[in-house]
Amino acid sequence: MGVYPLRPHTTSAWIQVSGLVSGMLAGLDIGRFHWSDLGFDFVMVGVVFAIAGAVLLDWAMTVNPYFEPTVRIQKERGHRVVTTGPTGS
Repeated sequence: MGVYPLRPHTTSAWIQVSGLVSGMLAGLDIGRFHWSDLGFDFVMVGVVFAIAGAVLLDWAMTVNPYFEPTVRIQKERGHRVVTTGPTGS
């Protein structure tokens, strides 16, 4: 098992743009403007949570042979996309 590469056709354009903008803003924050100045303690808590999340994800991929990082709608099984409620778009 391993990390599956993202398929370009499954990533929406707005997700790609928001990732690019987030990266640019983070670079400007760290390098030039220093808009957010967190203490070392807050940064370490974030690092611990990021590592814990990565460990849990790797564990799930290791023990589950059916782990799937993407969602497939299988019409033959009656799957459908939710378009209403809190999870709808």
